[in-house]
Amino acid sequence: MTTNVERFELEISRFEREEIPRRHSELVQKIALEALEGVVSRTPVDTGFARNNWNTTLHNPPAETTDSASPIAQGEAVIRSAPPFTDIWISNGARYIRRLEDGHSGQAPEGMVAVTVAQLRSRYGE
Repeated sequence: MTTNVERFELEISRFEREEIPRRHSELVQKIALEALEGVVSRTPVDTGFARNNWNTTLHNPPAETTDSASPIAQGEAVIRSAPPFTDIWISNGARYIRRLEDGHSGQAPEGMVAVTVAQLRSRYGE
């Protein structure tokens, strides 16, 4: 017969093994998707190359540039596939992305990443 203490220990063990990783993944994926949507939507558009060059990868930032017509859809697929406690990288390989972030374009005078990070910090805390 299982005692109350043993049942409690089993439930805590299950929570640690199953619920914590699941809840962590849900929150990280939600924040990563909001971050991706934020930087993509705020990226100035001339030719569209910079906006379409947002890449989402797991574990390490990508080494190459791309020109995806759907960086949010591609990024969402990567984000949703991330196992618990995996680093999610959102980066842009356009050679002039730093200039855009520093306000070079009147379309995004405050940048894209800084504004998105400030918004996420306001919503979720440090």
